[in-house]
Amino acid sequence: MTRRRRPAARRWLGLALTSGALLVGCAGSDKPSAVRSAEPTASVSAPAAGEEYVDATAGFAITFPADWEIDADAEGVAVRALPPQQESGFADNVAVITDSSVAAGAGVAEYLDTALSSAPTLVADFRIVRREVADDLGIFEFTATAQGTPIHVLAGVVVVAGKAHVASFTATPETYGERSQVAEQVVRSLRVA
Repeated sequence: MTRRRRPAARRWLGLALTSGALLVGCAGSDKPSAVRSAEPTASVSAPAAGEEYVDATAGFAITFPADWEIDADAEGVAVRALPPQQESGFADNVAVITDSSVAAGAGVAEYLDTALSSAPTLVADFRIVRREVADDLGIFEFTATAQGTPIHVLAGVVVVAGKAHVASFTATPETYGERSQVAEQVVRSLRVA
């Protein structure tokens, strides 16, 4: 039996929503192909006192704040990072995936368009907050309800050579506001390595 592949944007959205269901208290370690550096990148959008995470195998880099817990062994994603949490049963997080099913010649704008058209079929109460493309980075922000939990998601997307790298910050509406500025810096630090 042949298994049908999900369209590119549907896959990352599904993983972003799965990462949002993460419970507080997970831990992990780096996988061998990943390189961590305590030096922040020179990028203006990099979080102050950040820690650069480079996955040379997948071909992306991202900068997380130094006090975030980085889990390179998280199931279903290339890396997941968690800010300091309060016991609430829901863990705000940034998850990065690499999607190799991007159509030939498709860029960031096409990838975001696919995500926008697919999202309402995957989650309830889907509402677009913003969509923008600047240089090689696409930004996609929305609110929705996933598995009965209201969520607010901010994602950054870079596309190169048939691969999309997607960094998704997922939070509850209650915590999104207090973390949105740092999350924006993290998501905007996503780049091709």
